Amino acid sequence: MIKIVEEYGLVPVPVDIEPYTMMPTLDAIKAATTSKTVVCLFAFIWGVTYDVSPFAKYLHSLNIDIVEDCAQSWRGLDTFRGSPHATMTMFSFGSIKL
Repeated sequence: MIKIVEEYGLVPVPVDIEPYTMMPTLDAIKAATTSKTVVCLFAFIWGVTYDVSPFAKYLHSLNIDIVEDCAQSWRGLDTFRGSPHATMTMFSFGSIKL
């Protein structure tokens, strides 16, 4: 994902996630956000998905798009269609994915 972001001339800014929820905190998102931020990518990993609604109000107030990468969410379109707050929800696949 980092390589894809860089290919489009963007600078990725990783944000730590909480070990028990596998999601970032709003404070961590706020700390990583600058006037140059254009998108916030939420990568659902290790089978976890979560609601991005708590982040949407803040991010959208700054005109920052939300993208969800659900490749490791272990869910399919029959049980998860993504957040209505997301500009894009991807189920990406590639040779390096399990």
